[in-house]
Amino acid sequence: RKGVEYNPVTEIVVGNGAKQCVYQGLLAACGAGDEVIVPAPYWPSYPEMALLVGASPVILETSVDDGYLINPDALDKCLEEHPKAKVLMLCNPSNPTGGVHSTELLTQIAKVLEKYPNVVIL
Repeated sequence: RKGVEYNPVTEIVVGNGAKQCVYQGLLAACGAGDEVIVPAPYWPSYPEMALLVGASPVILETSVDDGYLINPDALDKCLEEHPKAKVLMLCNPSNPTGGVHSTELLTQIAKVLEKYPNVVIL
């Protein structure tokens, strides 16, 4: 319908809900000694999920001036300071704020992440 093609065997994941899928993603992507970047404000279970898989949550502060969206410069600095980061939790629209990262902002975030090929977006 939208011109998107996918392989239903290898590119679709079905779960009982978002929390289960996020937790399984963390289990697959990181483990003991790794770090998970969690932009604040965040859903309360996100840092706990990181701890459950043996990783350490790293809170990336956002500001009201930015609409509580990820600031690409702040993300870059955070990733420089946390070389063990394996996952960036990116919820768009944001839960709990409802803020929406624009295409332009997501492109800027992607440019930052190009410098950190070991970090996956969840």
